[in-house]
Amino acid sequence: MPVPDRSGGPAGSTDAPPKTRQQWLQELAQDAWQHGQAALAEGEAADALRWLERAHRLGPEDGVVSLSLASLHLGRGDCAAAADLLERMLPGHDVREAWLTLAAA
Repeated sequence: MPVPDRSGGPAGSTDAPPKTRQQWLQELAQDAWQHGQAALAEGEAADALRWLERAHRLGPEDGVVSLSLASLHLGRGDCAAAADLLERMLPGHDVREAWLTLAAA
């Protein structure tokens, strides 16, 4: 019986190259962001906050995650947290939505 390699497939499997640490973290961040968006859609703000904060810890340079988390903070009335996230995000992601959200904060 073949021994599985690190990718989870049988030894010698050429299905996909092993993931780098960065790819793995990006996938975890994306998954957390999707859970956060689903929680928001269901009206579960506390769960959404937990998932989006996790996504931000895993991918702090991801502008979509930062903007989503900042928007949630703003919606919950935490303007200082929203402004802090946006001010750190804007140098690398100069997008209109971020500036408008910061103006609202």
